[in-house]
Amino acid sequence: MVLIFVAATGCTGTTSEPVASTPIPSASQTPTAPVETLLPSIIPGETYLLVEYAGGWSGAWTNIDGPAVAIRGPGEQRIDVEKGRAIVASVIKMDYTEDPITVSLYVDGQLAATNSTAGDKPISVTWKRL
Repeated sequence: MVLIFVAATGCTGTTSEPVASTPIPSASQTPTAPVETLLPSIIPGETYLLVEYAGGWSGAWTNIDGPAVAIRGPGEQRIDVEKGRAIVASVIKMDYTEDPITVSLYVDGQLAATNSTAGDKPISVTWKRL
């Protein structure tokens, strides 16, 4: 059994409301539903990078009109980018596994470039306005 106590200072009200709690499963209990990993959905009209990788990664992007912006993350992430005359992004895995990493660039909601590798070299995507 888990008991949770909450203390607050400066409270002057005299009424209280019940607080619902969620039971925490013990180590011997198993979850009843599988945990799902959901990738960010494709959003029409927006410009963003989609990095798909379970481990740690880092990199940068630039729209050529501004400075490079550092990016990093554990796991799959959607990163909003500003559209300029061109967009260049590069990422590398930080754990050097043979698991694949994929970087996709969406411009105005449309897939503009994608690149994937299972190795440990950096990968890049590029888009240039016509």
